[in-house]
Amino acid sequence: MVGFSVHMEANTTIDISSYHYFQIFISELTRLFGLNRLRVLDGLEPEESFTNKTIPLENCSAVKLKEIYSQGGASLTDTKGVFCAQISWHKNQGKDAHTFVKNMGYMQNKIIFIASAKAMMDKAFHRYFIHLCDWVTTTYSINYLCTYDLECDKLGYNTKLDIGAGLKNFYWLNIFGPPFIRILGKEKLSSSPVFEVRNVDKNHIRLLATPSFDMFKGLMRTELRSSVREHLGEAFFTKERPERPKVAKEGCILAIFGMMLRDHREFNDTSWHAENRPEFDFKEILKL
Repeated sequence: MVGFSVHMEANTTIDISSYHYFQIFISELTRLFGLNRLRVLDGLEPEESFTNKTIPLENCSAVKLKEIYSQGGASLTDTKGVFCAQISWHKNQGKDAHTFVKNMGYMQNKIIFIASAKAMMDKAFHRYFIHLCDWVTTTYSINYLCTYDLECDKLGYNTKLDIGAGLKNFYWLNIFGPPFIRILGKEKLSSSPVFEVRNVDKNHIRLLATPSFDMFKGLMRTELRSSVREHLGEAFFTKERPERPKVAKEGCILAIFGMMLRDHREFNDTSWHAENRPEFDFKEILKL
């Protein structure tokens, strides 16, 4: 998605598979941006498919929206090309529960909002964006929310957010829920050397690095990150993850075996995990 560099990702372990959670998401986006600006994808698609065929939200019946969301979530786009939004959920009924739990760092239910850096320069949009982060946090009982720069942070496979392994880094906007407040400490978070510290509610603390998104760049970003990481403690941050080994393309059976072996090794490799990691409560979405 060219030009969409502002990426907000929120993680929760509450069960948001009920259509109600999509309804209130739509309502809040409509209140902020207007119904006529929203379109919905006919099914939950990868981020690369945000430009695929969409349906004007105002022309989409509740029955259709419910059907779309029941597939695991839904994606919304903006007719002005300013933002995209996605809400997705996982639910495991006991099959392969061990794998599910171990991967919950990046398999938690997610709310994602992606916008253009240009839009963030507009004061009203900037205000709406921060409000939306706070609203998502309280509405979906978020464990962790961050807003990072897709162009600068370049979160790919080896650097993807995996909060089960610990904090990857400190970003422009960060909201810490109960699992992180327990291990980091409320006093430590509240005294962080950032532009603004705010209690979103009694269970969540927001750290805003700089007054605006575009200020969190270059030397300022490097120095602020270093200062905050030192303040919170490096033990809470992940180490650099080993490069993903390449698998030979020749030989179909050998290639498949190679990928299986690689994935198995990666799944059990915790050498890059932070020393101090949060624990999550899975009881709502993991039924054993």
